Amino acid sequence: MMESEKVLDDLRKSIDAIDRKLLVLLNDRASLAKEVGEFKRNKNGEEAAFYKPDRESLILNKLTSKNQGPIPNSKLEQIMKAVISVCRSLEKELKVGYLGPKGTFTHLALLNHFTEAVSSVGLDDIPAVFKAVESDSCDYGVVPVENSQGGSVSQTLDSLIDTSLVISGELELPIRHQMLSKAKDLDAINTVFAHSQALMQCKSWLKSNIPNAELVGVSSNAQAAIKACKNSAFAAIASDHAASIYDLNILRANIEDSANNSTRFIVMGKHPVKSTGRDRTSILFSLQNKSGSLNSILQVLADAKISMSRIESKPAGRSLGEYLFFVDFLGHRDNSHITKALDEMESKTAMLKILGSYPVS
Repeated sequence: MMESEKVLDDLRKSIDAIDRKLLVLLNDRASLAKEVGEFKRNKNGEEAAFYKPDRESLILNKLTSKNQGPIPNSKLEQIMKAVISVCRSLEKELKVGYLGPKGTFTHLALLNHFTEAVSSVGLDDIPAVFKAVESDSCDYGVVPVENSQGGSVSQTLDSLIDTSLVISGELELPIRHQMLSKAKDLDAINTVFAHSQALMQCKSWLKSNIPNAELVGVSSNAQAAIKACKNSAFAAIASDHAASIYDLNILRANIEDSANNSTRFIVMGKHPVKSTGRDRTSILFSLQNKSGSLNSILQVLADAKISMSRIESKPAGRSLGEYLFFVDFLGHRDNSHITKALDEMESKTAMLKILGSYPVS
């Protein structure tokens, strides 16, 4: 054996030895996770919170803060999310609802957040996701809440008003649109299917590249991919994730008009989340019909030095001039200065609802 081959062989043997140690450690972790699951069941039955986003966020933060490489923190998080998810599935296999079918950006967001170590349940619309979690058909649900180009998702805001669920987590996903088809050439395409928002986000590209194609709006980009499977003259605007699921060719990649296109998703559940030190709180309130009412609420946040990250209004649906306000700000509802601010805000509003405090994505 040549000297260089011996060096390589020794390196591989060292890697194999580390892999064997990793296998033992992973199984030790899994065994402890099963014990945790049994403890939770004995204490709280099936009502126990088997998914603890606060605990998982703290684990990731501790590990990334001590990471000295060469694995970058982003990759370390991917590895540890997979380990945590698999170990959690040994406590209980979670059922997570999402806006389906498979291949939607919401499905991709679910996989990024929970990995594939959960049972994913595709549902027809956003209200159905909320109902599935409320009725215990699913343990959690993932829904889009806002897009950087298209704004807030009205069905999600409407569902948040009356639900008994709380926001348990969030994640932001870059939106990259691909032109998918069974065809191998763009010239073969006469019809393009896509969700209406995707058509809007790719409007200039479509006009410049296939101006004569018929544009057809459908309920989701995954549904568009399903339609594109039926005829080689059809195409869909969807993700590369959808391309792999439905075995479609990517005729053109990243056709969105703006590179700064992202969607924020929220995870809905039944269990409040503890503080991690890096949290966001979402609230909903309505105001008495008085001059300066909104300003007085925002002043409470300013005086408490609370950083607001989002404010959205929508008609209350009762009478003209009545609005509901959705506000996100940094911090946890259990932090003393935020608890004090929320109490003061409640005294100044007609109605205030805390939608949840959860780890920042």
